Amino acid sequence: MKTIPLHFFLARIAIFCLFSAGVPGIPKAQAGVTLSVSPSGTPYSTIQGAIDAARDGDTIQVYPGTYYETIVFSGKAITLESTKGADITVIDGGKNGPVVTFQDNETRDSVIQGFTITNGRGYWGAFGGGIFCAGTASPRILDNILSKNTALHYGGGICCYEYASPEISGNVITHNTADEHGGGIFSFFKAAPVIAHNTIQDNTCDDYGGGICCFLYVDAQIIDNLISGNHAGRWGGGIFGYNASPDIRRNKIFGNSAGQNGGGIALDRTESLIVNCMIAGNAAVRGGGVWIGYDATPFLLHNTLTDNLAEEGHELWSGFRSLIRITNSIVWNLAGNMIYNDADSATEVSHSTVFGHFPGPGNIGDAPLFANPDQMDFHLTPNSPGIDKALHASEVQIDFECDSRPLKAGYDMGADEFRPAPCMGNADNDTDVDISDFAIFAADFGRTDCERDTACNSDFDGDGDVDVSDFAIFAANFGRTDCLHDDGSGF
Repeated sequence: MKTIPLHFFLARIAIFCLFSAGVPGIPKAQAGVTLSVSPSGTPYSTIQGAIDAARDGDTIQVYPGTYYETIVFSGKAITLESTKGADITVIDGGKNGPVVTFQDNETRDSVIQGFTITNGRGYWGAFGGGIFCAGTASPRILDNILSKNTALHYGGGICCYEYASPEISGNVITHNTADEHGGGIFSFFKAAPVIAHNTIQDNTCDDYGGGICCFLYVDAQIIDNLISGNHAGRWGGGIFGYNASPDIRRNKIFGNSAGQNGGGIALDRTESLIVNCMIAGNAAVRGGGVWIGYDATPFLLHNTLTDNLAEEGHELWSGFRSLIRITNSIVWNLAGNMIYNDADSATEVSHSTVFGHFPGPGNIGDAPLFANPDQMDFHLTPNSPGIDKALHASEVQIDFECDSRPLKAGYDMGADEFRPAPCMGNADNDTDVDISDFAIFAADFGRTDCERDTACNSDFDGDGDVDVSDFAIFAANFGRTDCLHDDGSGF
């Protein structure tokens, strides 16, 4: 029998013990611990080095500085966060690929938060310059700045590729470029990203979706974003959807442009729902605000489309066998030429404010009386004719700023639910200022303990007592019938 030399056996034991105990000077991570990365290299000098050492459940904290690297999460359920925020903590990819890659079935337990992600170049040069998500990856991408990343084909800022479903929230996505689709964000083939509470601004692409592109069976949720100043060479300056079903809610879509169709939004072969969006100041050749084509059947509910610009259909263009339903909305442009339908399409409008008295049940043609349209302020004012005139829509309980709907007797037309000015003098917290409020005020007059007593309802100016200044406020509001309850409800 052949014997193993003792020194060989002992060497094997030494190697095993070395890697079990950790090499001196190289920290070994334990599950649930916090690892640190800093420019000084204590204990880690690179983010990828910390990721490689981390285990599921760990947190990696990165100190301010610029880190010249690209990183891959490798499926780990870890939180990667900056200690001082995105403005002073930068990951610079050096054009060596996507700056951040998720492609190993990451879940919501994989988090990147608080970085500037810049100078990335797409996977194979083509996909996701800033962040590339593939497979079933569904990480959380929070509170970052993605800027000046590029992709030869898709997703200058972020690419969600084939089933990837990340949560993209609270980010600033700006000045990214794609040679083809999705300057800011590109989603492809059954991806289902949640894109919420972001600023998506000044991104560009040569073809489709300057801000966001949803392509082939994408079920994206696009909610509460500012989408502005983006440009697409062809279709969809702000948002483009092709054979997809993006759910588009409570977005401000301002000042985007497209070389051909859909300055704000372009939808092709979709069944999208567009709710509570402000769509204004966008430009294209056809459909300055919204372009709908090729068998699309979107439903537009409680939107405001105004001051968009196009050669055909300033606010909306539809064609190629599309059927569009618009309800409880404002479609307004003094230049006329607002809604264009080709011979094969139709647009049904109801309970909306439309310039020129567009035919349909409940429509009105009076000016909507916006607060300050020259400054892009399209809130309603007290005399706006669309207040309380919209169709009851119980499924829409908030407006584009999350104010409750309805606030008064009925729903308001457009994306904004008119909220009256604070109703001072309403001591009994009902819906008016009347003699019953005066009775409460008279009983409280002379009190000086209001800072200590929450039941002191007549201290209208909040200075701690009930005196003649409170009476002046009461008198100025006497007779109002538009008050809201303290919980924001009313009527």
